[in-house]
Amino acid sequence: MNSPTKKVALPSLTADLLSQANLNIDNTFSSTWKRLNVNSMLLQAKFSKRSGTPVGEVVFLLMLWVWLKVDSVAMFSKDALLSFSAAKKDALYDLINREDADWRKLQLLMAKKVLKANDKSKLSAFVIDDSVKMRRGKKMPGISSHFDHLTARCVMGQQIVTLGVANDEQFVPVDNEIFISQSKEQMLDYKFNDGRSIAAKRYQQSKQQTKPEMVCDMIARAIRAGINADYFLADAWFATKHILKMTIEHSLVAVVRMKKNKMKYRIVEKGVNHLLCAKELYKQHVKGHWQTLNNVPYQSKSVVVELNLTSSDKEPAQWVKVKLLFVRSIDEAKQQASKHDWALFLTTDYQLEDEKILEVYALRWGLKFTSRKPNKNSVS
Repeated sequence: MNSPTKKVALPSLTADLLSQANLNIDNTFSSTWKRLNVNSMLLQAKFSKRSGTPVGEVVFLLMLWVWLKVDSVAMFSKDALLSFSAAKKDALYDLINREDADWRKLQLLMAKKVLKANDKSKLSAFVIDDSVKMRRGKKMPGISSHFDHLTARCVMGQQIVTLGVANDEQFVPVDNEIFISQSKEQMLDYKFNDGRSIAAKRYQQSKQQTKPEMVCDMIARAIRAGINADYFLADAWFATKHILKMTIEHSLVAVVRMKKNKMKYRIVEKGVNHLLCAKELYKQHVKGHWQTLNNVPYQSKSVVVELNLTSSDKEPAQWVKVKLLFVRSIDEAKQQASKHDWALFLTTDYQLEDEKILEVYALRWGLKFTSRKPNKNSVS
C-alpha cells in the first residue's frame, strides 16, 4: 500500500493568493512579469543563451518554482512544468549551474523596480538579518557548523545573510550572502571552470568575509544601485562598531538592538566623564525611573551617551553621540512590568523620540516574523 503523498506547504501569503476565487495563477504571474519588464532586466544583467529555450522563459520557470516553494526542480518539472513551457528540467539545471549568471545584479534591478513602483511610503529602512538553512549529509559540500538562534544549538548547514528594504506596506529582499564558517567546514568536491567567474568569487567571499563585512558591502552595493532608505535596522548580532560606523558614513540612522555586554559608553556627570556598560547604566540611571509609553504595553527610559566607534587603542578615538533606549514590557492583564527582563536599543540619532525608535524598529518584523508571529509583548 502506498503511503499518502505529503502536501506541499506554501508560504502564507502565497496560499492566501492561490485561495482566491477565479484566480489563474499563470496569468497573474505572467502579467506581473510583463509589468516589471523582467526581460529588459535580464538584458541589463547580461543573461543570455545561445540556443534552446530562451533565457527569459527559463528564468520565468525558475522564479515560479521558487515562489511556489516546491521541494525540488525535479518535482516542479514533473508536476507543473509542461503547463507553462515545453522546456525540459535540464534547461533549468543548466542555468542554475552556470558560473557567469549574475543573479545578484538581477535581484538588485528587480528590487529597485518594485520599490520605485511603491515609493509612497514615508518610512523605509534597510533591514539585515540572518537565518540558518539546515543541510543534511556527511559529504554535502559548502556547508559548515552554525549556531541556530531558533533552536539554540549548533547545526550543519548554510547561514544566509539577507538585506532588504522594509516600509509600512512591504518588505523587498535586496541582496544576500551565504556565510561559511571555519567550524566543521565541508570543502567543495569540485573545481570551478573559471576561478574568476561570478560564482567562484562569491564562494570565496562567503569563506573569507565576516558577516559585518558582508553587511557593509551589501549596503554599499544597494546604494550604488539606486536603492535608498532612511534607517538601518538589525538585531544584536549585527550591532557592532564597524556597522554603526558604516551607517553614519552612508547617512543612515541606525536603530539596533544591543547586547548587555561589556561595551563601554561615556556619560558626563557633574563635569566628570564616566565609562559604564549597559548593566551599570541600568543600575545608575534607569532603575526606578521608568516612563510609560503611549498606546503600547511598554515602559522606557532613554539615556544620551557617547560611544567610541574605534575598536583598537592604537587608533584615534572617534566618539559619537547616541541614544540608548531601555525598554521593558508590561503584562496587560496584571498591569505590571517585569522587574528584571529589559531590552536595550541604540540609535545614532540621539534626538529621536522613544516612541519613534520602537515604531521604526517594528519594521524589522516584516523580515523576522515572515514564518512565525511575534509575541505581542516581545521586543526582540
